[in-house]
Amino acid sequence: MTINRRSLLHSALALCAVPVTQRASAATAATPTPAKVAASDAASGSPAHGATRFPEGFLWGAATAAYQVEGAWNEDGKGESVWDRFSHTPGHIKNGATGDVACDSYHRFKDDIALLQQLNLKSYRFSIAWPRIQPTGSGPANSRGLDYYKRLTDALLEAGIRPLPTLYHWDLPQTLEDAGGWPHRAGNGVPGAQGGEQPIAGGQRLRCGADVSGEQ
Repeated sequence: MTINRRSLLHSALALCAVPVTQRASAATAATPTPAKVAASDAASGSPAHGATRFPEGFLWGAATAAYQVEGAWNEDGKGESVWDRFSHTPGHIKNGATGDVACDSYHRFKDDIALLQQLNLKSYRFSIAWPRIQPTGSGPANSRGLDYYKRLTDALLEAGIRPLPTLYHWDLPQTLEDAGGWPHRAGNGVPGAQGGEQPIAGGQRLRCGADVSGEQ
């Protein structure tokens, strides 16, 4: 039996006796806010002992990485990544498992956003697949790859969820790896170092993000 993250989450939601949105609303109502704590303190004359407080504006969210969820490993002009090469090499991974399809978020990102809404989450951290934007790691941006992340960003904003992109999460273009990888100067840059990130991160559509996740 095989199961991916989306089907696991659907199964977990189905097992819940109370809908997640109702539980989230109840949790929100029970969460001590500064105003509630102040009122309680005023009524009791002393601070609530051991109360857990989250700051105003705190956002609950979820996080993924491109190779783990996107699939579509060679669609719409995407280049080969080091993970594609590794997983496609016989003997490297038990049972020959790959991320070629994964959760298929490249085609089903709207379903994933619907799950975020069911969980009442307000932030989504995703990573941008470098070889989807620059198939060989440098040169002009792949417009079809950019379009995917633009659609994802627009759909998140429409759903009231903050997009939080990470420019690199361990999926170095194989072409750069063949040239020497990160120690080689050609690999010393985050995706879009030749301009590929600007169409995604520019303007008012994205307010925050991260450059690199992890080390390699």
